[in-house]
Amino acid sequence: MRAYGDPESPRRGASPTDGDYLTGVASAPASSSSVPRAAPVDELSGGWNVTKTAMLATHLALSIAHVFAVFASRSEGGAGGGESDAGADAKDPASSSSYEYSPAVVVLLAEMIKWCFSAFMFARECRADAGDFWLTRVKDEVVEATRDYRALRFAVPAAVYLAENHIRFLVLKQLATPITWVVFAHVEIPVVAIMSWWLLRRPIARTQWLAIFFLLDGVMSSEIALCHSKNGGDVESCEGADAYPIGALAMVLLCSVLAAFAGIATEHTYKGEYHVSIHLQNAQLYAFGVLGNFLLATARDWDRVRGGDALKGFGFGAWAVVITLAAFGLVTSVVVKHLSNIAKVFNSAFGIVVTAALSWMFLGVKLSMPFALSAGVVVGSLYLFYGGDLGTDGRGARGGSVLGPGSGGAGVLQRLRAGVGGMAGGRNKRTNGDEEARHLI
Repeated sequence: MRAYGDPESPRRGASPTDGDYLTGVASAPASSSSVPRAAPVDELSGGWNVTKTAMLATHLALSIAHVFAVFASRSEGGAGGGESDAGADAKDPASSSSYEYSPAVVVLLAEMIKWCFSAFMFARECRADAGDFWLTRVKDEVVEATRDYRALRFAVPAAVYLAENHIRFLVLKQLATPITWVVFAHVEIPVVAIMSWWLLRRPIARTQWLAIFFLLDGVMSSEIALCHSKNGGDVESCEGADAYPIGALAMVLLCSVLAAFAGIATEHTYKGEYHVSIHLQNAQLYAFGVLGNFLLATARDWDRVRGGDALKGFGFGAWAVVITLAAFGLVTSVVVKHLSNIAKVFNSAFGIVVTAALSWMFLGVKLSMPFALSAGVVVGSLYLFYGGDLGTDGRGARGGSVLGPGSGGAGVLQRLRAGVGGMAGGRNKRTNGDEEARHLI
């Protein structure tokens, strides 16, 4: 095993040779913390492969498992707590039901599990790279990551996620029916696309823009069709104006914008230094998550915490919610770093169809013809976005501009040449390299 500091075993954050990454991008010195690292050529090229398919399949499976875990915990302890589940699931219609356990404690435990897992995996990476000098490697990596208060970049998405969870709790407490949340929360889909195009400079073809709005239409229509199925065709409860109060609708739209911004902020921060270990980046993000959720949990459930009953009502169902929520968060971070937020929201939208199909197969939920037609629009939108003919403005292979991890390529290369840091900082040294960066896309 190579000793730490061996010339053949460079630090993970050190800059590679010119040939290792994007052609024409000069390597920055290892001490230049403001210069983000770009994605390797084979990653930036995008497109479908087995690894990316496995990422999305795991993300989808955990999303569905979490929904069913929330449902099971609701039936297990629904009569006791009288508190809305603010953090268990963003799109779950049952999230306004009561639970015996504290939802705030559930989210806190999930954040703690994610932090412990990330810290362990980062230490394991350092041990594999540096052998007996792994503690020195850990120290050096952490010092480099936190230099010039750079770790505060992760406070931005963590704070936005926390605010979005808290606002969601307030909204769900006031809604007479969750249909407003379920339908209009999917506005996050075009918001994510717009923010990716605007903030991350991600090229999106005209055909893909069309697919995005077709997807939004299909998802919202399918949710309304499911509402009809669950309410025996009661049109008023699903389509009437009373089902969508203006104040609550505005709050739901705000939550969607916050969720989209948090995802984009996370993607920007993670991809700003692409070759920094994802486990180190996760550990920094989840450290802020643990701190924020601890303060929220103690403020919301102070009586439970003070009385030593923080885990009151925790049974198998509650722990299943914690585990699936933690696993889903970890996989989501992988999708955001190595794929994109657009891939994430498209995958979640497809999850609606899969979840409905599983509910029909195993739970006896009746599906209507309008839902089947809406599901067809969703599937068609996915094909149009990822597999359709992108035309001359598609900027490359099918799906490449979205599945590639380099923030659309142009955005990352532009920041490489400009020397701009992460979301909450960086040294704004503008250059004229934008045209050269675009030439490489």
